[in-house]
Amino acid sequence: MTRLVEADIADLNARLAEYDLYLKDVCGTGLAGIARAASGKTEAPDMASRVAVVPVTSGLGVINGFSGTVAAIVEFLGCRARVTDGTDFAGISEAVSDRCDVIMAADDDTFIAVNLKAQLVSDNSEATGRVYATALSLAAGGLTGKNVLLLGAGPVGRSAAAVMLNGGAALSVYDIDPDKAESLRRLYPSVRIAGGLEEALSSHSLLFDATPSGEFIHRGSVRQDAILSAPGVPLCLDRECEEWMRGRLLHDVLELGVAAMLFDVI
Repeated sequence: MTRLVEADIADLNARLAEYDLYLKDVCGTGLAGIARAASGKTEAPDMASRVAVVPVTSGLGVINGFSGTVAAIVEFLGCRARVTDGTDFAGISEAVSDRCDVIMAADDDTFIAVNLKAQLVSDNSEATGRVYATALSLAAGGLTGKNVLLLGAGPVGRSAAAVMLNGGAALSVYDIDPDKAESLRRLYPSVRIAGGLEEALSSHSLLFDATPSGEFIHRGSVRQDAILSAPGVPLCLDRECEEWMRGRLLHDVLELGVAAMLFDVI
C-alpha cells in the first residue's frame, strides 16, 4: 500500500460528488455501483452499518486528515461513520464498546476493513486491484477477447489480473522487475510478458497501471483510443497526458479502494 501524504487528500471530501458524476460518465455507474459490482455480492448491502475509523500511530504515524477522509467517503456511500477519539488499541476498544459494525484502520503497510459481527475482512491492496479492474471493464464495455496491458505485477496488479482474466481479457504484463512479471505468468500461464514499455503501450488500448511510479507515460506514448485504469500513486501520466486523457482515465488516491473495502464487508 502506498503511504499517502496530507496534500494527496487535502480537498478530496469536497470533490466526492463531482468524482461520482465523473465515474458515472465514464463507467455508467458511480462509486457505489462500481464497488458493489467489484464485491460480487448478490444481496443488498447493509447500509445501516456503523463504521469506526481508527487512527493508527505506529511506524511513521498518523497522516493528518486520513481517517476523517475515509469516514467522509463511507458517509458519502450511505453508511454512518465516525473517527474514534482513541488511537490504536484504545480506538478499537472504543469502536467495540460503541457497538460499531465495521472497523477500518491503516498502518504504513496495511489498510483493512473488518466486520466484527460477520467476521469479514477486506485488504486495501486486493480490493483496490479488484475494483479498478471492474471499473476498466465497465468503461470498456466488457473485457472479453480484448487485449489489456497490465503495468506492475505487485499485490494490486495480481488482484487486478485475476479479475481481468476471469472477465475474458487477453492480458499482457510489463514490470521493471522481470521476476515479478514471470511470477505472474507462472500463476496465470495465459499471461504474456511484454518485451518493452513503449511498444506495449502503442499496441494496447486498454491499460492498467499498478505501479508506484509517477509521470513516466507521456501523450505521445498512448493511443488515441486508450482507456487507463490507474490505482497507482502517484499517477503514471505526466500532466499533459493526464489532461488529454480526461474522460478515459480512472484514477483517485483513496475513493474507489475505500468503497470496495466497505462493500466487501457490509
